Amino acid sequence: MNKRLMTIVEAATHLGISVSHLYKMCSIRSIEFYKIGRYNKFLVEDLNEFISKSKITKKKESKVKLKLSIKI
Repeated sequence: MNKRLMTIVEAATHLGISVSHLYKMCSIRSIEFYKIGRYNKFLVEDLNEFISKSKITKKKESKVKLKLSIKI
C-alpha cells in the first residue's frame, strides 16, 4: 500500500477548509500531521480519521421542554 503524504494545500482541499485554517489547526495540535523540514504533511488516512472523529450525531428527541427566559 502506498502511503503518499499530502501537502497542506491538498489536505485543506480534501477537508474543504482554507489553508490558513489548517495551519491554525496544526499549531494548536487539533489534527495529526508530519513535519518534514519546514513543511507540514498529511496522510489521507489521518485526515479521514479526523473527519470521522469530528462527526456530530443527532440526539434522540428529549421529552424535557426547555424554557427560554430573557431578562431585559
